[in-house]
Order: sequence, then structure tokens, then C-alpha cells
Amino acid sequence: LKQFVEWGDEVGIGIVTVWGLSTENLTRDSAAVGPLLGVIEELFTDLAVTGRWRIRLVGDASLLPESMQCALAAGEMAGAGSDGMTVNIAIAYGGRHALRDAVQAHLPAAAE
Repeated sequence: LKQFVEWGDEVGIGIVTVWGLSTENLTRDSAAVGPLLGVIEELFTDLAVTGRWRIRLVGDASLLPESMQCALAAGEMAGAGSDGMTVNIAIAYGGRHALRDAVQAHLPAAAE
């Protein structure tokens, strides 16, 4: 994935989105998901520390372990000032979950 992001940057792509883990995958056996979360966190951090790109979490961070939430937030801040490509990493992201959140966000306005 690092090579893919670097390639995208080299050819001038402005935004790359990588889907790392769905919300549905988080319901699987923690013995299988735990190591994968570590790999995803490492990828996120490795991309962020380069300072070359703006790294963004796309998904529901509240579904992730607290230590991972902190590492991802630090990664987002590390690249916030970069004028390079935006790299979205979808973690704890799912279509149903996103639709639910969008509807819930608009409910208060509709009730007024």
C-alpha cells in the first residue's frame, strides 16, 4: 500500500482512498482482527510521519481501540500542514454505518 500511495503521488493523483477495514470486519474474532488493526495503524503512522501527504481517517474511530484512536489522530495532525496528496484510509467504515450516521446527523434539523 505504501508503494501504491507513492505511485499515486508520482503520477500526480490528488486524492487516494484505501479501504483498510470495514465495520463488519470489526465484529469478527478479535484474534484475527487484532493483528490486522496493528498493521493498519502502522501503515497510517508510516505514511503520516513522512510529512509528504495529508493522511485522513475515514470511518468511525470510536469503534477502534483507544490507543489506536490516539495514534491515528496524531497521524492526521502530523500531515495536516502538508500540501501534498490527500490519503484517505477507511478504517471502521461501512456503507450501512455511513448511511446511518448521515441520517442521524440530519434528524435534529428535520425535527425543527
